[in-house]
Amino acid sequence: MLKNFTACYTKLAENYIMGQLLEWPNVLTSGKDMEDCENMLKDAAHEMMLAYQDEGMKIPNPSLIVKPIAISVDEELLEKAS
Repeated sequence: MLKNFTACYTKLAENYIMGQLLEWPNVLTSGKDMEDCENMLKDAAHEMMLAYQDEGMKIPNPSLIVKPIAISVDEELLEKAS
């Protein structure tokens, strides 16, 4: 059975992307690009499922709702953070 989880990616450096499943924060990994990171996330989730099974734990049921919200941000603060 396939379940859709929500992946969040962050570019940390050139050729380095971190990925995490939002519904399952313990599943966190990195890769050299988006495709590599996605494959690593799938592998990490599979390994986590096996660990949860060994411990008799239930895996999270993906039910996350993602909705962008507008937040006022000072432009100067954004420039300083870059």
